[in-house]
This record gives sequence, C-alpha cells and structure tokens, in this order.
Amino acid sequence: MPLPTHDHAPQAASAARCAGEQHGFWELRHLMITNQEKLSRDDILGYAGSLQLDVPAFAACVDAKRYDALIEQDAKDAADVGVQGTPTFILGRTGQKGSSRRENRRSQPYSVFEARIREMLDHP
Repeated sequence: MPLPTHDHAPQAASAARCAGEQHGFWELRHLMITNQEKLSRDDILGYAGSLQLDVPAFAACVDAKRYDALIEQDAKDAADVGVQGTPTFILGRTGQKGSSRRENRRSQPYSVFEARIREMLDHP
C-alpha cells in the first residue's frame, strides 16, 4: 500500500512485485525498507543486481508498470474495509463495505493478538 506522501512508494511497490516474479520479493522489500532514503530507479536496479535478479527482465517489468493496476486495487480494497495505513491487522470477518467483527491494530506485541484471537474463538 504505497503511501501518497512518499514520492518513490508507487515505484517501490511495483519493484517488489516484479522481484516476486524471480522469487525475490521479501529480499528486495527488506533492502528498500532499510534504504528508504535511496529509492530512485537506479538505486532499485542496483538492489536487484545485488540480489542476483535478472536485472533486464526486472527493469522491463518495472518500466511496464505491470503491477500498477493490482497495487491500486489492493489500496482500494484496503480503504473499503477501513485500512488507512500500514501495518494494519484485521481480525474477524470482513465484508465488502464493513464487517461483522473487525479490529484494526497497528503493530502490537504478539500477546495482544493472541488474546484477541482466543476471545474470538471462544465467542464466534
């Protein structure tokens, strides 16, 4: 979910998806998160090379904006259920324009999620 306040977020989201075609999604995502101040096209291509991805195929994917429509749809779907940023965790059943039980949480300790899940399992 690219943040509108981050100039390079759409390209970074697309790059991560393109890296996924070569089984490098998580590795590239990690490099981009740890280097948030360096996300120009050349920086991202350099990260792809350091991960030994097929850089010409990767660059063609990014330049074609192959995943832009899917990324936009993901953002729309998230907004439809009330997600306004990341990370967000939704526990419970969600519907198209709401939910029967929903809880959005920013990062929390595991114990918070465990307690909520146990409560939901005990009271469906």
